[in-house]
Order: sequence, then C-alpha cells, then structure tokens
Amino acid sequence: MNDIETCLVANDYEQLEIILKHRLLANKNVDTLFEYALVRLLFPFVDDDSAIYYLNEILKLEKNNFEALIIKLYLQNYYCGMDSDYDVLVSRDWNDNRKYAICDYITSWKFYDDENLKRKYLESSIEKCPDFVFTYRRLGHIYMKNGMFKEANKCFKSAKKNVVTNEFSLYFPIDKVSYIEEHILGIRITEEVERFIDKDIELSNFELNKND
Repeated sequence: MNDIETCLVANDYEQLEIILKHRLLANKNVDTLFEYALVRLLFPFVDDDSAIYYLNEILKLEKNNFEALIIKLYLQNYYCGMDSDYDVLVSRDWNDNRKYAICDYITSWKFYDDENLKRKYLESSIEKCPDFVFTYRRLGHIYMKNGMFKEANKCFKSAKKNVVTNEFSLYFPIDKVSYIEEHILGIRITEEVERFIDKDIELSNFELNKND
C-alpha cells in the first residue's frame, strides 16, 4: 500500500493534502492538478475557491478539458455564477451525446428563477442521454410542483433505476470521474441520497393514489 492509499484508508486528508502538494510541485500536469483540486474540497478544507484555482490551472493547460469545465461550473453554481468557461462548454463541438446532455443539464442551473426554461433543458438533457439520476429527480420535482404526479412518479422511478452503485472505490475522493458521477450526475450516490429518491417515489405514489 502506497502513501496515498494509506491516507485514504485512514481518512487522513490533511496528510493526503501534503503528499499531493509535493506531487504537484514535483510534476505539474493535468492529473496532479485534478488530484489537488479535489482534495481541497474534502473536510477539513472544504475550500471551493482553492479547488477552482487549480481547475483554472488545468484549463490553462487544456482549454477544452470537459471534466475541469463541468466541475468548475458545478462549484460556481452554488453562487449562481457562470463565467466564460460556460460559453466554452456549450459552444464546443463535443461529438458526444452524453456530453451534450451534461451541457443541457448544466444550462438548466442558470434558470433558477425560470421554471419553464429549466424544465426545457432538463427534458432536452434526458432526451439526449437518459442515464443520469439528478436530471430526472430535478425534473420530477418540477412536475410535482405543477401537479403532474404521473410524470413525476415516472421521473423518480427512472432516477432510482439509473443509480449504478452506492459503493465507492478507495480512490474516489480524488478521482474526477467518481466526483462527477456522485456530485453532478448522481449515478454513484450515497445511501442517504438514495433514500431521498425513495421518499420522492413514495410521495408521488401517494398523490397519484389520492387523485384516483
């Protein structure tokens, strides 16, 4: 077991951060920048600004790095912020329906005060790639709010079906793919979040039965 694995097993993220900082200083590249950006998001750091800084360093090396773009936009979304990287994301020819679906999903975040546009982009995302969890769950909540209980129930069940696993590999805290699957797409989620989806299904079933 190497030093990184030892820290991960022990959940010793402070020592892990020191090790990854040394790796980054010794060899600054996309991989070491990703690792360090993601470790800065872990407790006890929880430092979005620092993570965004290192994601920007990745984008200096690779302007069209899809993973860096979407993780950065996800972090900025908490502050309702979208910068020029959003324009890069949606204007790029990715030649990949899954990536286009993620672009539509991220675009839906912009319309926190416009439910119709949010719904439009969520539906478009699902049409392009019906494999995510959070697209269905967010769309289901819009349907519920508008009394469309049958459509909401279908969305929540699709969200549940799309959960690939609630198990995580040893490296998941500093693995960009695992981060995206857990935090952005929802296909790799915690048992707690899965229970929330079960409650969504239960509530929509209740409303359906109440209106029969």
